[in-house]
Amino acid sequence: MALTRPQGAVWNRTDNLTASTAVDQDGTPSVLDIDVLSTANTLATTITAFDSGTAGQHLLVIFGDALTTVDFSGSTIKGNGLTDRLFANGESMSCAYDGTNWYCEIQDTIDTSATGTSLDATPDVAGLTVLTTANAGSTTITTLDGGTPGQTVLVVIGDANTTIDFSGSSMKSNYSIDRLMRNGESLSCTYDGTNWHCVFINSVASIQALSGAGAVDVVSEITEITTTGADALTLANGVDHQRKFLVMASDGGAGTLTPTNLGNGATLTFDDVGDCADLIFTNGSWFFLGGTATLS
Repeated sequence: MALTRPQGAVWNRTDNLTASTAVDQDGTPSVLDIDVLSTANTLATTITAFDSGTAGQHLLVIFGDALTTVDFSGSTIKGNGLTDRLFANGESMSCAYDGTNWYCEIQDTIDTSATGTSLDATPDVAGLTVLTTANAGSTTITTLDGGTPGQTVLVVIGDANTTIDFSGSSMKSNYSIDRLMRNGESLSCTYDGTNWHCVFINSVASIQALSGAGAVDVVSEITEITTTGADALTLANGVDHQRKFLVMASDGGAGTLTPTNLGNGATLTFDDVGDCADLIFTNGSWFFLGGTATLS
């Protein structure tokens, strides 16, 4: 295949360039007088440098396997937001050398997708960029197996039976509590070699419909209160930085909420339809941030 020498970091196909395949499992492949470098690793390999480069050199790297990770976080190779990346077979990046560092831009990305095995609590994500769940029964995911440092996986929830253990596993998020996911939700998870750090991309709020006296749960983001008289309501402690929203949906009498710990009061009273309270849990207590419920 004929390629043209890049202007900046842009490649066009017209002129012949010098191409080479890196030595299998070489973490510092030589690029002396090379314009195009292809990988062909048979085992997991992390590239930390391109040896023998010259200032001003441009390099197109083509990944010919699904086993090559580029160290963008602590090496002379810069790019990808300084986050290590496991490349998929067929992906490529364009790099330019300033005499000290290689500055790289990922050009072609490939989505590798799979559907998880039903009822698998540790689905295999080796080489994947997208994992879709399809659990036929209640399943709690505690980790994603087969990950490599720097790998990012989009987890798409394709059922209403999947819980993710955020409280005591390698799955981490700002929830810090286990969460029953809703069909259609998704989260982006990046692996640091020990833990998966997840950010919700598409989240569907869970709602508790509470009728009469009883406990406001600490699992749902929203609780809709229907009172049937002068109802006493309770709220247990949450976890640090957890948010909770309560609103009166139907008025059959005053509903008085007494949390186990309320940092800036003792009770919250809901008198009328639409009365609401926005709470956050921090430093061992719930705090009333605002709303039309009466704080006392």
